[in-house]
Amino acid sequence: MKAVINAVNVGELKAAARHIIAPFFAVSRGGFLDFDLSEMMRFHLLRNADVTVVCLNSGSPQSRGIIEFDEFDKAKAFTEEMPFFSSDLYGFDGRVYIINPELLDSFPENGKTGFPDEFLKLCIERGKAVFGYRVNVKEEAENTVTRKNKLMLSDSDSFGGIFGDGFDSRDAALIGQALASMTVGRKTGVLTDSDVLSKAVAACISGAMVSQGSRVWSFGEGFYSQLEFYMRFCSLESGLFVHSRDGRVSIVLRGENGLPPSASFINELEKRIEKRDFVFAADGDLRDVSDMSGVAAMYRREILRQTENELSELSCIVKCPNPKITSVLEDCLYQLGCRTGSEITLKINAYGTLLSAFSRECGWVSHDRIAAIIIHWETACGRDVSVSFDSPKIYDDISDANGRRLYRYYHTPFDGTDGVSREKSRANPFMRDALLMAVRLLGIMCATGKSLKSLSDALPDFYVSRRKIPINISASDLRQKLSKQICGDTREGIAVTFDKGRVLLTPSRSGRNLKILSEAADYETSKELCSEIEKLIEL
Repeated sequence: MKAVINAVNVGELKAAARHIIAPFFAVSRGGFLDFDLSEMMRFHLLRNADVTVVCLNSGSPQSRGIIEFDEFDKAKAFTEEMPFFSSDLYGFDGRVYIINPELLDSFPENGKTGFPDEFLKLCIERGKAVFGYRVNVKEEAENTVTRKNKLMLSDSDSFGGIFGDGFDSRDAALIGQALASMTVGRKTGVLTDSDVLSKAVAACISGAMVSQGSRVWSFGEGFYSQLEFYMRFCSLESGLFVHSRDGRVSIVLRGENGLPPSASFINELEKRIEKRDFVFAADGDLRDVSDMSGVAAMYRREILRQTENELSELSCIVKCPNPKITSVLEDCLYQLGCRTGSEITLKINAYGTLLSAFSRECGWVSHDRIAAIIIHWETACGRDVSVSFDSPKIYDDISDANGRRLYRYYHTPFDGTDGVSREKSRANPFMRDALLMAVRLLGIMCATGKSLKSLSDALPDFYVSRRKIPINISASDLRQKLSKQICGDTREGIAVTFDKGRVLLTPSRSGRNLKILSEAADYETSKELCSEIEKLIEL
C-alpha cells in the first residue's frame, strides 16, 4: 500500500508518485479516521474509478464541501461550500483518496493546481470517474492535538483567545499572511478598540500583511460598527476589527460591504493558514500601512445624513458601555439640534450594533421593534430594504403590506444567490448600525410628528425571543426529526410553525450549537415556543 502524505498541489503529488504503477492512497490534512482501507480499495477497483474520495456524513454543516452523487456513487458536482441542513449530501472530508497514477499524466510536472480541491474540480469537469466512498463516522476520533493546533474561525466570525495561552503574536501573523495571500485580502482595512493589547495584535497582523504585499488601511481606534461603514465607504473586500478585554483577544473578520464573509472566503483562509500556503511579494511591491483615521469624519457625516429634519423638538439621553459610541452619537445629536433630556433614552451595546429605546409613555422598545418601525417607514416611502436572513418574519409582512420587497442576505453564503440582497444592503446601512438607526428613528418621529409609542402601536403585535443551545446531532438528523413541523427552508436554517407562532432554527458553523428565534403575538408565548422547540429536539 503506497501513500503520499500532505500534498499541497498536484505537482508535488505527481513527483511523489512518479514510480507508482498501481492505484495508490493519497493523504491530505492531519487527523485520524477509523475505517477499513482495504474495503475502500475494493470499492475503487470494482467501480473502475479514476479517483475515490472519502465522504463523511457528520454533524458539522459547513466545515467541508459537498459532493453530489448519482445512484451509483459517482460524483456529479463538487463544491467546497456546504449548505445547511443537507440531508442527501455527504461532506467532502479532504483527508484520504485513492488515485490512479495515469490520471496525473494530464497535469504538468511543476503544476501548481491545488490538491485536493482544484484537482477534484478539474477531474469532474473533464469527465473523469470520481467516486465518493461514504463513511459514517464521528469526528471525535480525530486527533485532538491536531484539532487544538488549528487556527480556525469561530462561529462568531472571529479568531482569538487568551493571549499567551492558545493564541499569540505568531497566530496573528499567520492570519495576516493568509489573508494577504488571498485575492480579497490584497487591500484590507484594520480597526481596533483602544486597548493596548488590541493595537499590538493589529500591528502583528498589519506587519505580516505588508510583508506579503497587501495594502493595509489602518482606520485607527474605534468601535465595531464603524468598520462596516469604512469598508462600504472605501469599497474594501476584507476588514478586521481587533478588540480585547482582560487578556482575551478577538479578531472579527468581515467581507465585502462589511457583511459576514462567504463560505469560500472562510474556507480558503483556513486552508492557507493550515497548510502555510502563502504568496510572497517582491521588495518593490511592498507599501507602508496607509493612515485612514481621517475617515472617522465621514462616519459622523453618515450619521447626520440619516435624517432630513432638525431634531430640536426632541430630547434624548444616550446610554452605552462604550464611551466612544456615547461621545460620537451625543456630538451628532447636538449638531442636529436634539436637546439633552429624558424624553427618549437610547441604549446601545458596546459594539454599536443593537439599539433599544425608552419613553415613559410606552416603556422599552426592543431593537427588533425599532427595526420594524424603520422598515415600515422605508417601505411606505417606496424603498426596498435588505436585512439578514435570521431577522423576524414579520418584516416581510410589513413590506408586503406597503407593496415593497424585503431582501434577505445569508450569514455565510455558499454561492452567489444572495448577491442582490447583499448589494441592496449598501442602501440601508442603518439596519446594521445602532447609531445610524437611532438618528433614523428620531428623524422619523420628527417627520411624522408621532411619538415612539404611536409608531410602535402602528405595527402588528409581535414579540421575539432568542436562545442558543448546544446540540449533539447533525443538522440533517435534526431536520429529519422536525420534518412534520417544518414549513420552509432558508438555506441556512429551517422554519417551524406552531399554532401560536413561528420558530427559526439556525445551526452554528461548527454544528455544536443551535440558534433559536421564536416569534409570537406576545412575549410569554415567544418564550414558550423556545422551550417547546427544545423539548422536541431532545425527544
